[in-house]
Amino acid sequence: MHISRLALVALAASVAFSSVSEARTRTRSGKVQTDRGRSATVVENTQREPGAFHRDRTITGENGHTATQTVDRTWDKDNGTGTINRTQTGPAGNTRSVNGTVVRNDDGTVSSTGTYERKNGSTGTYSTTTEKTANGRATTGTVTGAHGNTATVDRSVVRDGNTSTRSTTTTGPNGGTRSAATTTTVENGTATRTHTVTSPSGETRSRTVTATKDQPAP
Repeated sequence: MHISRLALVALAASVAFSSVSEARTRTRSGKVQTDRGRSATVVENTQREPGAFHRDRTITGENGHTATQTVDRTWDKDNGTGTINRTQTGPAGNTRSVNGTVVRNDDGTVSSTGTYERKNGSTGTYSTTTEKTANGRATTGTVTGAHGNTATVDRSVVRDGNTSTRSTTTTGPNGGTRSAATTTTVENGTATRTHTVTSPSGETRSRTVTATKDQPAP
């Protein structure tokens, strides 16, 4: 399974895994399958403590290829500041990463700025502002690539019962628009996620992933 598909699988699986908790450390595992018949297994370890969060995830495709994802976050509640570092490594060793800082503003919004690196080694910067809404959150911002080209990003997350929908519209420096929508529904320990992308030319692609949790031994 290709790394991009593995990543999508892992995102869906993360909301449906079984868990074994001890203090503030948790291990979760599960199985996922795409609408194209491909499958993967996921193992996730999470550690939480006041002001800090760490998660590492290993995704193994049906062909034995493995990808890893690591997330580290910190938050100083008193000062309203934090950091986020996220790294994804594919089966071939190619790496993508995001490193940034987070600041709570006086008006209640949260601003984030940082850098990113793509798997081909190119780098860039980003700057976003997020505010809470009645049923989720809304984010606006910009992403600047290695050559100075800047795109604008508008994203919303809406929650309705067991279903959440994340919609993102990216407008490039030439005015071209790419949109993506991800809808996730969780019921009875199973998560179903449908991801749809529409290119600037209007071409639409869609993929559905289903994740089921491992059952504890009797």
